Amino acid sequence: MKLPLCIVGCGNWAGEVMDEIHDMTDEFEFWFASRDLGKAKAYCNRYNGTGAFGSYEEAATDSHIKAMYFLTPHDLHLDNARLACSNGKHVLVEKPIARTIQEAQKLASVAKDANVSLMIAENFRFLPTVSKAIQLIAEGIVGKLRSVEIEAKGPETAIEWRASRSRTGGGRFIDAGVHYIDILVRLGGFPDRLYATELLPKIQQIDGEDGIAMIAHLPGDVTGTIVYSGSTPTTNRVSRIEASGTEGVISFEPFGEEVLIDTLDGQTSFPVESAHRGLRRMLQEFRSSIVEHRSPVMSAIEATKDLAIVLAVYESTRTRQTVDLVQPIIHR
Repeated sequence: MKLPLCIVGCGNWAGEVMDEIHDMTDEFEFWFASRDLGKAKAYCNRYNGTGAFGSYEEAATDSHIKAMYFLTPHDLHLDNARLACSNGKHVLVEKPIARTIQEAQKLASVAKDANVSLMIAENFRFLPTVSKAIQLIAEGIVGKLRSVEIEAKGPETAIEWRASRSRTGGGRFIDAGVHYIDILVRLGGFPDRLYATELLPKIQQIDGEDGIAMIAHLPGDVTGTIVYSGSTPTTNRVSRIEASGTEGVISFEPFGEEVLIDTLDGQTSFPVESAHRGLRRMLQEFRSSIVEHRSPVMSAIEATKDLAIVLAVYESTRTRQTVDLVQPIIHR
């Protein structure tokens, strides 16, 4: 069964998403919506879509559409979800789920009341490298886990709404750094406390921060660190994850095709399937959750955990104090 899915918001990121998923026509029927009908039609023509809408409201009320994928600014996520849910459409919304915990809770409540599926488009959740690393840690191949270290640096220019603290809920960390929070939690668990500082001097002229360094206390006395910069002036992006244990180290690049194990006995490579950015698997999970009438893997609960950590990072940078965390409550 094909899922009639409307791509809402025809900006640059929508193009990158469609470049990866456009041929999934055995599973999806693609429609496009923009406040500029010309943009929606251009996307429809470019990706051989079924139809185009000149407003979000028109798409939400069309009986052909069963689900809507919102690639829109963070401050619009709640209103977008309300629009879709009030018309009985299933919702896939870009990460982060919202700017605040309260917004996230309201968004989840709206979907629950409408009895529709709600999934957050966190594509890093579907990377084979991360899944393989989790498996190897669970098998004890590097002994007892001691630390998870993440370094992510590169030039990610923030323009238009992405440069606004009020619209994003912060700076580059809530927008792109949240990907690495999701990896950290999956590998090491939800932290009970953390300390963070902003990287200075700031390179980009944006309202929020463009770099963060944080250290967190994870379950089992595991230490988690993230050094993230969305402004590092380099042609080669750095994206490196290491999970160190008492008997060795697991390392990989998120979009890579192998996971390395390094021990005193030598180095071993575990090849994984190439999944590019994980977008295809993400869309397949969204469709499956609808067909199977179940909660998706990247649910509002999971996405709000990531958001809570990001907000604790911001609190720590502001107060220059260690921040204690508890997992947020989402009824879904």
